[in-house]
Amino acid sequence: KHGLVRVVKKLEIFRDLTEDEALLLGQRKAYDTGDLLWTSGDSGVDMLVLITGKLHVKNDAGEIVG
Repeated sequence: KHGLVRVVKKLEIFRDLTEDEALLLGQRKAYDTGDLLWTSGDSGVDMLVLITGKLHVKNDAGEIVG
C-alpha cells in the first residue's frame, strides 16, 4: 500500500494529499497482456496510473494511436 502512496504522491495533482487521503484513492490491480480496459463510448469515473508495463490506446479501427 505504501508503495502505491509514494507513486501517487509523485503526481502533481495528488502531491498535497496526506498518506491517509492517498490510500483512499484506490488499490493496485494487475492486468494481463491483451486485457481490454475500456472501449470507445464507455462511461466511467475511473482513473488508472500505470506503474509498470505498457498500455496501448487504439482507435475504432484497431490502430495504435498512443
